[in-house]
Amino acid sequence: STPLFFAEYHASPPSSGAAAPSDEVAGLVELASASDLFLGLFYSDFASAGRGLFELGHKVLTPVNMSGSVQNVSCLIVRRHPRSGASIPDMIAAAYGGHGAETTSLCGVNPWAAPLTYSGFSEVAALGSVPHMKIFARRVIAHLGSMVAPDKEPIFADFAGKYASKGTTFFDMVAELRSPLSWLEVDADAACVADRNAQPDAVMAAVAWMCKHANSFSCSDAPAECSGTPYRLGDYVFSRYYKEHRGYTNPLVSCYSDGAAVFAPSRTFLRNAWSRQCVQGADTLPEPAQSLEEADMLEEVSELTGAPAGSSEATPATVISPGDVDVDVEGSAPASIGSGGRAEDAPIFEDLPLDSAALRWAGAPSLLVPLLLVAAAGA
Repeated sequence: STPLFFAEYHASPPSSGAAAPSDEVAGLVELASASDLFLGLFYSDFASAGRGLFELGHKVLTPVNMSGSVQNVSCLIVRRHPRSGASIPDMIAAAYGGHGAETTSLCGVNPWAAPLTYSGFSEVAALGSVPHMKIFARRVIAHLGSMVAPDKEPIFADFAGKYASKGTTFFDMVAELRSPLSWLEVDADAACVADRNAQPDAVMAAVAWMCKHANSFSCSDAPAECSGTPYRLGDYVFSRYYKEHRGYTNPLVSCYSDGAAVFAPSRTFLRNAWSRQCVQGADTLPEPAQSLEEADMLEEVSELTGAPAGSSEATPATVISPGDVDVDVEGSAPASIGSGGRAEDAPIFEDLPLDSAALRWAGAPSLLVPLLLVAAAGA
């Protein structure tokens, strides 16, 4: 009479001659749908050795500092069934009655992580994909302190389509976005802050440079609560340095620092811990409203995955909407600017959000796969 749920299910390795993993899962899903006691299963083999949905690809996407130890993060490639050659992620998703993820760019161009530069734009534009360009363009818009008006998405889609075609440049895109556009909402309270997707060392390098060149403030005046991590200190320094030069600066130039800084709308940076204390002028800002772009980001994930935007397969995408989720990961940070030392108990990934650009290791679609499976199992 006790309900049963397999919280960690491992399929038999395909080479063992057993049934295809999708057949095993499909049989159990069918059993769960007809039973009041067997509730279902979670397929937990994401990238296990010799089995799972994915295996490591040849391309290193980024180094990640894990508690002081730098590890390379590789892209992912789809694991295929040795006998049929079929995509195992697609097979497992189908067994749950769901849709597979968009996997063609896992080791290619990732619009969530491409640098907001001429080269990053060129890589995305070369794909000729409107959904990919919409993601890249929305990141550029956010970095300019703006957002797409909720009722102007069709105009934005046309804008992205224009830049997904040949004959356009990043400079054209930025120039157009910096001109008055009826379909953009400009946040007057946007501020230059530390990008939580950046590595701590990159943030500290940018902090050191700005502290050296600052005229209107001294980094030594940063309060203790804004000096505990690279990100808090970055918020303190970047927001003040940018305001010092505001009026004749381009956020993509003066508030980028090779990806260490981002000119973010207030509704985004106010969700980070300590932003009110560390970002200049943030202490008087009202509480941010719920993101108006969540449904639009969900639609863009839907375009890439093939899952209907309102379906359970697509719904988990809201978990990884940009700027919406914060986690704390403890590690070590430089004890002071340029010291090269460490503060033993200082967290380096404090309030690091799981936003789209942070998923550099394979892009949001690959993370979406297990989420789709869980959602389908629970549907």
